[in-house]
Amino acid sequence: MEKWKVTTITYNVNKQKASKKEIAEWLNGEEGLCSSDLACIAMQEISHAEMLAAIPQCSSWTDHLSEWMVHHELVLVNKLYLASNLLLVYCTHRLLHMIYKVETRWSRNSFGGVAGYKGTISVRVLFKDDLASITFITSHFFHAEKNFRKRIQQYHRSLVCTFEDDVHAANTPRAIFWLGDLNSRVEGFTYSNEMIERLNSCTPDDLKGIVEGFDQLTKSRRAGEAFVEFEEPTITFKPTYRIKVGLGIYDDLRIPSWCDRVLYKTFSGLQLVPERYSSSHLITLSDHFPVSAVFQLTLPTDRQECKASPSASLQPMATKWSCHFEHIPTWAQHIPLVCRFSFRNNFWKLHGSYGDWLGVYPAGVGNVSNPIHWVYMMTTCYEESNQPNAKTVAEFPSLKPGYYRVGYFSVRKNCLHGMSEVFRVDEHLGC
Repeated sequence: MEKWKVTTITYNVNKQKASKKEIAEWLNGEEGLCSSDLACIAMQEISHAEMLAAIPQCSSWTDHLSEWMVHHELVLVNKLYLASNLLLVYCTHRLLHMIYKVETRWSRNSFGGVAGYKGTISVRVLFKDDLASITFITSHFFHAEKNFRKRIQQYHRSLVCTFEDDVHAANTPRAIFWLGDLNSRVEGFTYSNEMIERLNSCTPDDLKGIVEGFDQLTKSRRAGEAFVEFEEPTITFKPTYRIKVGLGIYDDLRIPSWCDRVLYKTFSGLQLVPERYSSSHLITLSDHFPVSAVFQLTLPTDRQECKASPSASLQPMATKWSCHFEHIPTWAQHIPLVCRFSFRNNFWKLHGSYGDWLGVYPAGVGNVSNPIHWVYMMTTCYEESNQPNAKTVAEFPSLKPGYYRVGYFSVRKNCLHGMSEVFRVDEHLGC
C-alpha cells in the first residue's frame, strides 16, 4: 500500500533575522520531519530586507531551512513569495521523478487587493498519471479580534488558491493543506492576565473547552462561515501568540490566541490521518511559536495498482523521466562537461519551450531552480545528426571535483522532467 508522510509547518517570523543555530535546534526537534516524503514550510512576515534580496542569500530563512532539509535528503521543489509571505515545498528523491507539473496561485488582500502582505499563496503538485494532486496553501489573515468578519471575507476571496475550479482534476485523488497565521483570536476575555492564569492551571480537557468555547476559527467553522469542509487535528498545545521575543513567555499586551493553524481536506478516495499536531518552543526568535502537523497519506488502492505498481517503483530512477540522459562517466576536472540526452513519449514536441533549460546540480540536488551551471535548451544544445533517434548534446563549464547530476527543467510544467544518475568529477583523471 502506497503511503507518504507529509509534514506541514507554519511560522510567523515577525520580521526577525534568521538564526542558523536556532533553526537547526528547532527542526531537529520536529518529530517526523526528516522522514517525510513531502514537506511544506509556510512563513509570514519575512523582513523587507530578505524579501527585496537586500541581505546575502546565505543568511536568509530560505537558505538556512533548505540547508537543513537537503542534509536530510529533501529537495526544494518550489519557492513562492507574495510580499512578506513565503511558501517552500520539499520532497524526497523517491517522489521527485513522479512530479508531472507544479502550479501556483495567489490572492492579495492588503489595501483593497493591491498588496499582498495580508494574502494567500498556494502551490499545487500534480503527480504523473493522475496519481495524486497535493495543494499547499498559506495565508496571513487580518489581525485583531475585531476583524473577525474581515477574516471570513478574506477566506472566501482566497478560495481561488484551492484549484477546486479545475474540472480536469475532479477525479484525481487530492489533498489540500491550508496553513498559516490565520490570526484567529480568543474572545470572551477582558484582560490578557485572565487567559494567562487560566492557561497556567488548565488540564487538557480545560484546553479543549477554551478552544471550543472561545476560539474564533472554531466558532466560524461551527457556524458554517469558513473552512466548513476542512478538518483540523485536535489542538493539544497552548496558544502560539503573543510571545515575548527571546523569552518564550506570553506577552500580557495581547490575549493569548491560537493564531497559527493547519487544516486539511481530501477528495476522491485519498486518505489523510493526522499523526501529530503541535507547537514548538525550541525557537523564540519571534512573537509567535511555530506550529506543525504530520500526516500519513494513503493513496486509493486502484491508483496504486494501476499507476504505482511495485515493479515500477523498483526501476532505476533514470528510466522514469521524460528526458533520458545517457550514462555520464567519471569526468576530468579540467575538461568542460558534455552530456547527451533524448526525450521519451514525444515530450519535447508536446511540451517543449524555448525557455526550457538544463542544469548541473550537486548530487543531492537541493533546490531544483538553483543549479550550479545552466544552459538554455534552444540556444546552447545541438543534435548530433538529423536522424530520428539522434541524441541532443549539452555542454557546461568544467566542474570542481565532487559528485553531480544533470537535470532538465520544463518551463511549461514548472518542474524537472529529467535527471541523470550521479557522476563523479575527478581531480587527477587524465593527468
